[in-house]
Amino acid sequence: MSPREVWGADLPGFITHELLLTPMWRPVLSSSFRLVCKRWRFTHDELLQVLEVQRLPKNRWVGDQFPNLRSVSFLHKASSEFEVIDPILHRLCELTMLKSISLHSVGKVREEGILALSRITTLTRLNLSGWREVTNRRLQLLAPLVNLEEINVAGCDRLTEQAVPALQAFRNLHTLNIGNCALSDDWVKALSEL
Repeated sequence: MSPREVWGADLPGFITHELLLTPMWRPVLSSSFRLVCKRWRFTHDELLQVLEVQRLPKNRWVGDQFPNLRSVSFLHKASSEFEVIDPILHRLCELTMLKSISLHSVGKVREEGILALSRITTLTRLNLSGWREVTNRRLQLLAPLVNLEEINVAGCDRLTEQAVPALQAFRNLHTLNIGNCALSDDWVKALSEL
């Protein structure tokens, strides 16, 4: 008998629910937990609030599979694999509880991906650090994200002082990380007026 057959029995949903909500739950346990039985996998995915993506899936997941997702981080560094991130950003628009996205160093995202990102108006935190694709124009396209409280553009060296009006559009912004950006005196002066 395979381990999958031994553990194939479903446990009551309330047990898996309580286990996932315990403060001792560690996200690293997720992949093992999902393998135990089908009900556990569905309960896990339904309750999951934080997702760290180490490699992009072949299928276009997210909206249906993780309806309560509040935070997603793409941990994989830039590669040609990230050409497919635009469709994933479109799917993230379906998540009505999403508050935080980290696209740290993801590499290639087309303008259509930025436009999709701009429709996730529930966002309060956005990490674009190290992302060479961030330009003044692309930052302006994110203006609909009026609920942003924190944005990280550290290492986005294509930004200039012309990005300041885009930053001013984020009325709720209280944390701005611009480390390792090419800052001129004009840039610093304009930022001090935010």
